[in-house]
Amino acid sequence: MKTLAAIMLALALLWVWRETYDATCLGFLPAAMVVAVIAVAAREQALRRRYCLAECWFTAGSLPARILRSRVLVTLRALLVSLFTGGVLLLSLPLWKGPMLIALALDSLIVAMLFSALRALSARIFQPRSQLLLVKSWTVAFNTLLMAGVLFYMQLYSLVPDYLDDSLRATLDAASKQIASNCPPVDTLAGLYQEKDAFAWWLMVQGSDRLDVPSLRWAAWTIFLLSGTLGLWAYSRLLVQMIAFAQGGKERIDDETH
Repeated sequence: MKTLAAIMLALALLWVWRETYDATCLGFLPAAMVVAVIAVAAREQALRRRYCLAECWFTAGSLPARILRSRVLVTLRALLVSLFTGGVLLLSLPLWKGPMLIALALDSLIVAMLFSALRALSARIFQPRSQLLLVKSWTVAFNTLLMAGVLFYMQLYSLVPDYLDDSLRATLDAASKQIASNCPPVDTLAGLYQEKDAFAWWLMVQGSDRLDVPSLRWAAWTIFLLSGTLGLWAYSRLLVQMIAFAQGGKERIDDETH
C-alpha cells in the first residue's frame, strides 16, 4: 500500500506540473519536489562511488583527493545533474501526448514489480550495505532502456508537426508558439525545448530531403533519443527513489565506505 501511495504521489507531482506550468509560476513547487527527489538519489549514488575516484587516481590526503571526497562537492554535483535531467523530464511532459502518458502510468507498476523482484534477488547475492544501491541502479537502467524503446516506437510512427516549413527560422518561430506559459522563466525554457524538437524534425523531414544527406536523419534521431532518454532516466529515478522511501530503504553511507 505504501508503494502504491508513493507511486501515486510521484505521478501526481508530474500531473500537477503538466497542468499548471502554463498558468502560473506556482508550478515550480511540484517541479522543485521532483528535482529534490532525483537529487537525493543522485547524491546517494555519487557518495558511494566517490572514494575510488579519489583514492585510485590521487595520493591520499592530497588536495584533489580531499576535494573529490568532499560531501559538499558531491551534493553540488548531484544537484546540478538533477536540475538538468529533471528539467528535461518536466519540459518533455507537455510535449508527450496521450499514448506516451498512458505508457508512463502503466510503467510505474512495472517499476514497482521490478524493484521488488530485484531486491529479493539481491538479498541472496550481495552484502546488505550494497543491496539498495545496486537494486535502484539496475531498476533505473532497465526501465530507462525499456521506455526508450517505447518512446522510439511512438516517435517513429508519430505524425509530422504542422509547424514545419522549408525555412528553418520559420519552423523554429512557429514551434516556439506551440507552447507558452504565463511564467516567464518557464515560457523561455519551454520555448527553447520545443525549438530543439522542431530543429530535429526539420533535419529529418526537410534537411535530409533537400540536401540528400542521410546522416542528417541520424542526427535528428540522435537528438530525439538523447533528450527522451534523459527525461525517461529522470522519470525512472523519481519513481525508484519514491518506492525506496516508501519501503523504508535508506542507503548507509559513511567515510569508511570504499
